[in-house]
Amino acid sequence: MKPDRKTQAFRVICLLNGIAMVTTGLFGVFWPAAAMNVMTGYDHIWDPQTLSLMRMHNGADFGLGVGFVLAAWRPQTSFAAFVLCLFANIAHGSVHAVDEVSGHHHAYNVGPIAILIVVSVLLAALYPWRDGVARYMDR
Repeated sequence: MKPDRKTQAFRVICLLNGIAMVTTGLFGVFWPAAAMNVMTGYDHIWDPQTLSLMRMHNGADFGLGVGFVLAAWRPQTSFAAFVLCLFANIAHGSVHAVDEVSGHHHAYNVGPIAILIVVSVLLAALYPWRDGVARYMDR
């Protein structure tokens, strides 16, 4: 059976979100200093402890990205993974929003933070909740 347009839209947006998170996650894991410079807007030599935290943060982003890719692949059977990724994404965006309001980031970070939160809300609106919950409860 061919998925309806709403499910197709969910799958495309979820896949793109996942790929973006995998890509940025790998960037921060392998080049944490460059990722910190992009995130903060500073050209700075970072402490090794800071770079370690950046790697951990981006490693988590990588994992969430993989979760979104898997949810895009099989939305109805990925209920638990999708809910976990969705809440983590919203928490991630909220933490960055608090940092932004506190003046810890440059203003150009508002765009990616807004995209992170808006995409999360859009994915929540598009997810096939009835099917996902039914399959989850059935097992």
